[in-house]
Amino acid sequence: MEKQGFVSKVHRKKPHLKPMPLHIQRSNAGKSVIRSRVEHVFADQKSRTTHIN
Repeated sequence: MEKQGFVSKVHRKKPHLKPMPLHIQRSNAGKSVIRSRVEHVFADQKSRTTHIN
């Protein structure tokens, strides 16, 4: 993915029995903002199609 200029949008897990590093927390938070914006659009589209019937 990185060779072609893409960036992973998958959340990183916390290391087992260790606190999550601050840079990973920040990265996950940024990804959550993008994910919520995208998912709200699709949820709205889905709710419109289910209410028509």
